[in-house]
Amino acid sequence: MNNMKHHIDEKMEKIRVNDTLKKDILEKMKNEEHPKPKLSLRVKKIVAIAAVAALIAAYPLTVAAQHLPEIAEWIAPFINENLTDYVYPVEKSCTDNGIQVTLESAVNDGHHAQIYFTVQDVDGKDRLGEDLDLCDTDGISIGGDSASTTSVVSYDAETQTARCCTYTTVSDDITDKSVTFHLGMLMAHTTKTGVFDTGVSLSDLLTGKPETIKAKSVMLFDNTPDDTLLLKPDVMKIPLREGLDCVYISNIGYIDGQLHIQYKWEKSFDNHGWFYLDNGEPIDYDSEDFALRREQCEGTCTYDFRTRQDEKQRGFNSFVKHQEQVFAVPEGELKNYRLLADLYLDGNITEGTWKVSYKMQSTEKLVYRVKNADAIEITPFGVYVLGYSGEGTPRVNISYTDGSSYENNYFELESVTGWFRKKRNFCGQGRYDLGEQGFDKISSVSLDGEEATRR
Repeated sequence: MNNMKHHIDEKMEKIRVNDTLKKDILEKMKNEEHPKPKLSLRVKKIVAIAAVAALIAAYPLTVAAQHLPEIAEWIAPFINENLTDYVYPVEKSCTDNGIQVTLESAVNDGHHAQIYFTVQDVDGKDRLGEDLDLCDTDGISIGGDSASTTSVVSYDAETQTARCCTYTTVSDDITDKSVTFHLGMLMAHTTKTGVFDTGVSLSDLLTGKPETIKAKSVMLFDNTPDDTLLLKPDVMKIPLREGLDCVYISNIGYIDGQLHIQYKWEKSFDNHGWFYLDNGEPIDYDSEDFALRREQCEGTCTYDFRTRQDEKQRGFNSFVKHQEQVFAVPEGELKNYRLLADLYLDGNITEGTWKVSYKMQSTEKLVYRVKNADAIEITPFGVYVLGYSGEGTPRVNISYTDGSSYENNYFELESVTGWFRKKRNFCGQGRYDLGEQGFDKISSVSLDGEEATRR
């Protein structure tokens, strides 16, 4: 998923529009019989970009004037100039539980798709916000494998509308196929407590040698050895602050000379936080003993695990878990330490069923035949090498009619196909930028030094 985010960041950077075309489109829009609000130069540029997209997509200018300019400003930061001409309106909505989800526009090249949509609280109950979380319930249903990541672009408090962009990688070409965008849960207005003193006297909680369990008896979230000793879960229930019932101390004790503090997190979507031990001494980050001081504050390690009871209590898109920290603090010095906490707690959750179906259109693409691959595809999203049978990663060179060239050595393996899984599909990681060259300015393409033939 991180790779997808990186892909988005690299692809959505600059926007340039031909000045002559921009002027022509703005002039035509000026002559339409629609109200003409005053536009800043920046907004005029954005309107022109949206209008160009609509013209290329074969939509009437009046449609573009009525619809795309309304969303162009917030989409603009996410549209690389290569994609601008290929974004097309969708404009379909679904409302459930007073929340309306509207698919504004989309762009697709058969391998990747971007969907621009809004989420609005039409009941005006202030259930959304700048910290809106779609709770990993959003995506598109295509009848095949896909992986999506979504960014919340902005939030308008006056209209209670969030603007979002979903980037999806698909295993099968979805061009001209009906797809369904779906969303199931929203969360906003999370609570950040900031660092606070729990006021818990840790030394008073010690009761001698604690009961322990082996790591193999619980479900750990890492590769902890099976014979690692942990505290027995749920021996006590010590609140961290009055009125805070989502997390508490469930055990404490020393194992092999190390202090263990165990916490129980009750059922939630994403409650989480950090715990620190502090003895009041200032931390000198430049000192040689900083590493030791840091271990005393934050712990030498943390174990996250679930018990069988936790598994029974968890639900769809929610969890129950235990967390156990280990500190290098001698037992005789524990009374000098205080336990600090810094928590992030769930906000208001709204559940519903939001589904919007539409047909995915395609962008222009160039396809080349070449040795060592089934095809090279060049789209506004990037360069793809499909069915590559060469060694290592592919090297693609693109030459232009003005004598310049572009070479891409940065490919990511997306899938493996063919007999004995010898053929591999690569994506150029978004480093290819058509810029002002355009498809019509490409004179030749080569793979690993061998020229390709245009299909």
